[in-house]
Amino acid sequence: METRTSLIKKLLLTSHLNTYERQLFSKQKITLMEIIECLKNELMSNKYFPPQALNTNGIFEGYFIEKISGNEFILHVSRNHSINPFNKIEKTEFKFDSCQNVITEYISKEYQFNIDGIEILNDNL
Repeated sequence: METRTSLIKKLLLTSHLNTYERQLFSKQKITLMEIIECLKNELMSNKYFPPQALNTNGIFEGYFIEKISGNEFILHVSRNHSINPFNKIEKTEFKFDSCQNVITEYISKEYQFNIDGIEILNDNL
């Protein structure tokens, strides 16, 4: 059986859980602080989150985090043209000096505090 932390990581990496895994979060919702802790650990060993943002040959759609240094991060927004995916119609960057702030913004913008129908409680308010 997977741990709660490993299921949160799986949800963040794949944006999906199976029916059994989803039931584990039906009684005790995922909190934003749990997401922040999980992503902090990921950003300690990876420069990008999600990691697949690095390996897309320039075609990645959505939000992703880049770690610049210890407490410096960039939240990238990338939208590609529907006919020619190599042609970007939006490319924006936001700089943050706090891991917690960039993760909160990422979850807010990319998922609107809801990943695959699983609500994320914003205990950060």
